[in-house]
Amino acid sequence: MKSRIDSNQVSGLAKDIYDAVVYYIMHFQDFEGNVQLQINDEDYSVALADPEQDLPNCDYFEVNKLLIDSPEGLAPDDEAIATLAAGYYVNS
Repeated sequence: MKSRIDSNQVSGLAKDIYDAVVYYIMHFQDFEGNVQLQINDEDYSVALADPEQDLPNCDYFEVNKLLIDSPEGLAPDDEAIATLAAGYYVNS
């Protein structure tokens, strides 16, 4: 069962997701295939992962779904990132 975080931790998780997406944009040429964002359900650490990776206690999301096209090129989709982070929130 996935644990949830409180409202104070949601902004930290959103920032970590945003940072990972920015890193992907800046280094996309270093990645192959459909890179995924990995969120550890136990400590809420965020990483970029190989699409074949399937570690226990981790959730995976397509990085491409957290991007938007802007006039300057690819950019993080703030709304998608906020929605993803909010999905880990529980009002306790």
